[in-house]
Amino acid sequence: MNDLARSFVIDRDISYVEILGEVPREDRIQIMNIMLGISTAETGPLENKEKQIKGRIKKLEADIEAVKGFLKEVDVPTIETIVGFERENKSRKDKLIAEEVDIRRQIMNKTKKREKSTYDEIRTEILRKRETLRDKESELSTLRYQERHKFRL
Repeated sequence: MNDLARSFVIDRDISYVEILGEVPREDRIQIMNIMLGISTAETGPLENKEKQIKGRIKKLEADIEAVKGFLKEVDVPTIETIVGFERENKSRKDKLIAEEVDIRRQIMNKTKKREKSTYDEIRTEILRKRETLRDKESELSTLRYQERHKFRL
């Protein structure tokens, strides 16, 4: 580019069209911008760097969309869906805990009255509720794992 600038100053008889015709397109655009005062020799490289960065941004955005498409294709739930499942399971867990507390209270009341016949029924029910609670906690743990895994992606 410096040779071209010198030729403009030294010999005005040189055909700019011929010289610029041999310059690659991107460099030719940069030279014309400098000749017309749109750009300077100092800002030219920065403008090129800006174009490269914009190109990388577009590529990254395309990569993100490709990953989203892949995750949708393999039926991986979105983070919002996982969070929704987590809330729902937490709500179920809270209800089961409340039921367990109520059953324990009933057991305490029944045992104080020495009603041993219903004790076994209530005991069995509380054990079933506890098992259901463990299942829900396991499901909640799985959803948390999926959420962490999704954030890493």
